[in-house]
Amino acid sequence: MERNAASILALAILLAGADVCYAQVQNKPEKPDGKRKQSFTIGKETTHVIEPIDPYGYVDYQAALNAELSNGVTPDNNGNVLMWNALGPHPDSANIPDGYFQAMKIPAPPRKGEYFVQANQFVKEHLKDASKQRLERFYDNLHEATTRPWTSKQRPDIVDWLKLNENPLKLAIEAGKRSHWYNPLVTPGTSGKRGPLMAALLPGIQGVRELVVALIARSQFRISEGRYDDAWSDLLACHRIGRHIGHGGTLIEGLVGVSIDQITVTADLAFLDHAKPDTKVIKKCLRDLGDLPLLPVLADHVDRGERFIVLEIATVFVDRFGLEFIVTSAAESKSKIARLDFDIDPALRRVNQYFTRTSTAMRLKDRAKRESELLQIDTELGMLKMKFGDSEAITKAIQKKNKINVSFVGDVMLVVFSLSAQKVQHAADRSAQGQSNLRLAFALAAYKRDEGGYPKTLAALAPEYLATIPTDLMSSKAMIYRPNDAGYLLYSVGINGKDDQGEGDDLAVRIPTTKSS
Repeated sequence: MERNAASILALAILLAGADVCYAQVQNKPEKPDGKRKQSFTIGKETTHVIEPIDPYGYVDYQAALNAELSNGVTPDNNGNVLMWNALGPHPDSANIPDGYFQAMKIPAPPRKGEYFVQANQFVKEHLKDASKQRLERFYDNLHEATTRPWTSKQRPDIVDWLKLNENPLKLAIEAGKRSHWYNPLVTPGTSGKRGPLMAALLPGIQGVRELVVALIARSQFRISEGRYDDAWSDLLACHRIGRHIGHGGTLIEGLVGVSIDQITVTADLAFLDHAKPDTKVIKKCLRDLGDLPLLPVLADHVDRGERFIVLEIATVFVDRFGLEFIVTSAAESKSKIARLDFDIDPALRRVNQYFTRTSTAMRLKDRAKRESELLQIDTELGMLKMKFGDSEAITKAIQKKNKINVSFVGDVMLVVFSLSAQKVQHAADRSAQGQSNLRLAFALAAYKRDEGGYPKTLAALAPEYLATIPTDLMSSKAMIYRPNDAGYLLYSVGINGKDDQGEGDDLAVRIPTTKSS
């Protein structure tokens, strides 16, 4: 979880930097003059996308990505429409970009309504305490409420918060059941001009994440009340919402979706351990898990959204504003590079080669080969960062005897705007392994209900409880399974590939789980 949060934070910082950089160049003209020839060629090897073309002759990457994301989506099948009915028009007091709701073909939610009350608002307005310490205590209490069953006596404030949000939570559950989810990418701009795709706002993401936390906390409360069907309904909704979000157009959405799925898995295990469902219910739960939308494929985000961001920077902003755009983005430098006409096609080809190679490596089925290739890519990128580590180095690299050295431009853009593909893939691997662990845990529970105890080996689960026994995705070997008198320990060796005895980096399931407080 910490690593996912760090990845999301890094992306957020990068987006903030793009906003600053764009603000510095907003007032420059679209082109020095109407006759200047663009410095690039539109084509598959260069711009990757060849349409639509905006009025200034550039590929409109934002429109291209939104067209793909909205394919087959209507207001009636778009779960995000219901989610906004739950969140209201300004979650987190955010200003929604012009055109966002129009892109979903719906009006903006009314200013007043029975919308989701986030924790900070609840503490301030309902607990009458605006102190930082009180909010931190509430969040700590809320986090604990998502990990194991609890009672109203133990957490009365959380009960009150959930009751206040009953209708928004009901809408969220229905939102998760819809077949599609379209979150338009709309960037703020000035004078009617859109901003860069990198600065596309993701309104509502934090509100949805907190709403999911509320559903998970409620599921644990419902377990303590013996309302097992309702608890499972809450948990399934969280999985659905997370996976819907994870298929959005940006890597941030992919990582948030993966993160939501992982925190829900922890609650699933608490449900399994404390609700103690019978074999019939467990098998239904396994079918429900199998019917969920697929987990986000983060390679798709790298291949599409991340590629589009860098290509847009190269074609629209470097072409329009010159290489100063890259230099100021990289190091906030005041250095100036002469505005010269130059051909950036070699740089575009370099960028496309990187994203094609990276996304292809991320999709390799053999994890050892995948890790080796991604490590090589990240190592090469690290060497480039050492070479172009500051504004002066970048300036020297792209300027040679008053002529633009185009062979360096693509490398510089990758240094400034790329992320570690290996770390991104690790998040996807942990998520996939968590699902394997979860299915095994439910199958083990069903076996115990039928046979009176856990099996000696995982092989006993097939084919009655699972068609096949999943292997450890990290080691490509059998999962480590250690039954005991009270339950069992089941784990994968984790990203580091080392057996940490179910601790540290290992991805483990322990039954029984932590006892209720």
